[in-house]
Amino acid sequence: MFKKHKLPVHLFLIFEKLNLLYWTATPNKPNYAFTFWPTSAIIPLAKVISSEVVLSNATLVEASAIDTSNFFMNFTDLDVFTKEIKLIFFYLFHFYFISYRLFFCFSSTGNAVSFESAYPNANWLERETSEMYGLFIYNKSDNRNLLLDYTFTEHPLLKSYPCAGFNEVFYNPLEECTAYYANGSVEL
Repeated sequence: MFKKHKLPVHLFLIFEKLNLLYWTATPNKPNYAFTFWPTSAIIPLAKVISSEVVLSNATLVEASAIDTSNFFMNFTDLDVFTKEIKLIFFYLFHFYFISYRLFFCFSSTGNAVSFESAYPNANWLERETSEMYGLFIYNKSDNRNLLLDYTFTEHPLLKSYPCAGFNEVFYNPLEECTAYYANGSVEL
C-alpha cells in the first residue's frame, strides 16, 4: 500500500513525462489537489490517466467551468494560464488506488477538447458544461443540448446573462404553440 503524501509525488512524476508546463496549488484538504494545465494538455492527460497503472482506476466525478469575466485574479504564479481568459474549465477525478481527488483546470477562451475517448461519462458532463457556459468542445460524439431547448442560443451560467433572462416563454393553448415575449425592464 502506498504511503499518503501531502501531494502524490508518483502522480507528478508521471505528469513530468508529458513535458508540459503545469501548476499545482497547496492542498486545502489532505487528499485534494488543484492543477492548472494548458488546453493543449487535455488529450495527453486523457491518455496518461487511462493507461498508467496507478491512475487507471480513476473515476471522472465532475466536469464544469467557472466564468472569470468580472474576476480580479492576482495570482503571479498563474500568469501563464490566466492571461485574458474567459472560462476556467475543469475536470475532477477520484483515484481509488491512491485515495486522492485531483482537479485538472484548463484556461479556455471558449474551445476545449473532449475527454470522452478515455472516459465515456464525460459526454454528459461536457454536454451540460458546453450548453450552460457556451464552451465548444471538439471530438464529442453528441453535441445536442441536454437541459435547454434546442433553439435556445444563450448560455445561462455566464455572467453576461441577465438575471431575468432575455425572453418570457408562454404556452398559447388557443394556437397550440409556444410564444416568446421580450422582457421589459421596469425602473422604480
